[in-house]
Amino acid sequence: MHIISSSEFNTQQCGDKTVYANEQFVVTATNTIKIWDINTNKQVNKTLNGNSSGCTVHKVIVHNNHVISCEYGVIKIWDIKSSSCIKILNGHSSDVTALFAINNIIISGCWHKTIKIWDMTTGICLKTLSGHTNRVHSVFVVNNTLISGSSDKTIKIWNIETGELTNTLTGHSGWVCSVFATNDIIVSGSRDNTIKIWDITSGNLIKTLNGHESYVCSVFVKNGMIISGSKDKTIKIWHIDSGKCVNTLNCHNSTVNDVVVTKNRIISCSNEKYIKIHEYITNEQIFTALMCIWKLNYPNEIIHEIFKWLGIDTYA
Repeated sequence: MHIISSSEFNTQQCGDKTVYANEQFVVTATNTIKIWDINTNKQVNKTLNGNSSGCTVHKVIVHNNHVISCEYGVIKIWDIKSSSCIKILNGHSSDVTALFAINNIIISGCWHKTIKIWDMTTGICLKTLSGHTNRVHSVFVVNNTLISGSSDKTIKIWNIETGELTNTLTGHSGWVCSVFATNDIIVSGSRDNTIKIWDITSGNLIKTLNGHESYVCSVFVKNGMIISGSKDKTIKIWHIDSGKCVNTLNCHNSTVNDVVVTKNRIISCSNEKYIKIHEYITNEQIFTALMCIWKLNYPNEIIHEIFKWLGIDTYA
């Protein structure tokens, strides 16, 4: 993953707590929610402002053409076109800080130690999962497996259909702030300044990644890489197989609260008023381009300069 350009835009919100992005939208939130066109950096509709009490929006996602947000005690579902809140899910008794959606299901976690599973259409709470002994900060679902990270320093694995707790992963010495999973692994970021990679089936610890100088607030997995954001104001890119940090982006002047990755962009938010966007190309894209250049019989000098730009000395 090689960064080829960087840009930013002003959200006019002091300290965005969370960011979500897909190939069409960037959604930012603090005590209001704003939706931006990812290609023009322009706001696409009205600010979503349903938090009459001024509550902080802790997490925001886009699912099934709706924005879903969470704050103190509630989850809200917004219609993107009308900018209106069409459903409020009540049931949590404290700040809702973790959010995920898949199919027609919403999963939420709160400071009151519980996880709830909701039917998105009806707004009915289908299950409440108890097991953590402190705040739930992050939830993620892959296949039928629900993964949660908590201030109790553990990661818990649940069967999303039955609600059964199937495993508890211990090893972090600080709060688990963020979890992400693939079919094979779980990646966790913690207040102990580390990132850990776990086998999703056995729960065994595979690797511990050291390099951040403060809390790891957010982790994301894409194209065989881990992208992490930290209180140390940096974004780091790690190779999953080797566990090595291959790039550090010193692009923020305050805590990187959240980081998300699309097909070719890394998007991050911090306590500043700016969202940072880094466009990248993958090793596979580079290889394909170089093969095309080679087949077109470009001079070796040009190929060498391309490798040099990528930090590879072909004459060494």
